Amino acid sequence: MRMEFIDVMRKETKKLMDKKGVFRKNIDLDPKTPIQDLELSLRLKNILLNNNIKFVSQLEHLTLWVLFRMKGMGQKSIIELQDFQYQYRITEFNRF
Repeated sequence: MRMEFIDVMRKETKKLMDKKGVFRKNIDLDPKTPIQDLELSLRLKNILLNNNIKFVSQLEHLTLWVLFRMKGMGQKSIIELQDFQYQYRITEFNRF
């Protein structure tokens, strides 16, 4: 039986998803990658840079407590950062 294009695409897409249906990227980010080079909103980049978070390696150790104490950091920015960290397998979160 010939597979249709859409079936092939679904199969390939599922490879990038975890069991909860969240996309996970199999790209290892270099710990020395600057925050400016990441796929984050300008607001989140500015918040991180203003709080002296300059490289990917510093994202691994951020807790919710630290994030909520950052000036300008709100719930939407925290969710965006958590989603980014989860997708790139930087760290695990309670949210997932």
